[in-house]
Amino acid sequence: ASVGCPVHDYYYNYINGGFSLKKEEFFSSLGLDAHRKLITFMLQSSGAGRDNGISYFLDNIRYFADCIINNRLNYSSQLIIRMHPDTSYNDYLSLRLEFEGAKNIFVQLAGKAFHTNEAIDNKVTKDALRYYCHLLTYSDIVVAGLSGVPVDCAIFDRPVITLLSSLSDLNKLKVNLAYLSKNDSSDVFCKY
Repeated sequence: ASVGCPVHDYYYNYINGGFSLKKEEFFSSLGLDAHRKLITFMLQSSGAGRDNGISYFLDNIRYFADCIINNRLNYSSQLIIRMHPDTSYNDYLSLRLEFEGAKNIFVQLAGKAFHTNEAIDNKVTKDALRYYCHLLTYSDIVVAGLSGVPVDCAIFDRPVITLLSSLSDLNKLKVNLAYLSKNDSSDVFCKY
């Protein structure tokens, strides 16, 4: 048993111990352009009774990608679409094929989930955590579903847009938040 979330201890040590890769090195290792803004779209888990992350957010993903491909943002940007570890491999391959050859669009399938017990058991490698820390550190903005990612963004002091996959997600929060529909969220994104 543990108290808290051990992965946050790793974040703390990472933030206070310096970065092992400079932005240029990290971007170069992924084929990214260090002079472009980095937008990271992190899909939520399809577990816990949620709508499937890929199917619900597919319209948003396509819209965001279209904004980047057609230079419709105020800044030269690139997009990493990082799919949750529980995303089916077929969904991952399908999305990867859809954006194959698209300039400045990158599709990734995350490794193991960062569940508390996996972090304790060292099933999530330090390299995977280090990669995730670099990704959050160097993302100019993160778009995520209702997950732990917005908390991680707060720890790393990164701006985040949280998209809700349904009104039931909003009801689960039990706080007074403005609900963004699929169409509304796209409008918010393009003001970035």
